[in-house]
Amino acid sequence: MKKIEFVHSKDIGFRKVSDFAPETFLELLSKEERETEVRTHFPGGDGRLFLMEIKDVPNTQATHHAHEKDEIFFVLEGEMHFGSRICSAGDSMHILGGTLYAFRTGPTGCRYLKFTGTADNSFITKDQCQNKNRTDVRE
Repeated sequence: MKKIEFVHSKDIGFRKVSDFAPETFLELLSKEERETEVRTHFPGGDGRLFLMEIKDVPNTQATHHAHEKDEIFFVLEGEMHFGSRICSAGDSMHILGGTLYAFRTGPTGCRYLKFTGTADNSFITKDQCQNKNRTDVRE
C-alpha cells in the first residue's frame, strides 16, 4: 500500500551530539563537533530513505572522515567551507561513499540537511581509511 509520511519540525527536537553519542565516538570529534545539534526527520532502515537536519556552531572544523554510503548535503543557512570552495544557503553537494573529506563552517555556523539512500551510521577516520577499519555511530 502506498502512503505519505509527514514529519512536523515542531514534533522532533534537536539533540546535541554529546548528549547521545558513545564516548568512543566523541573522542574522535573536536569540541565544536560535540556541540553539533541534529534531528532526524526520517531514520532510514529496511531500505528506506534517511534525512537528518544538522546545526553546526560557528567555525566548526569537522574531523577528516568518510562514510560507507553516498551523502547529499543541502545548505539551509550559513556556510560550509570545503577548502577554497564555499557552499552557502541553497547550495548542495554529493559525496560518494568512501570519500575522505572535512569541512569548516562559516562565522555564523551552518544548518544543513543530510540525505542518504538508507541509514548509514559509519564514521571512518583518516587513519581508519588507511587501515580499512571503521567506527559505527548509533543514535
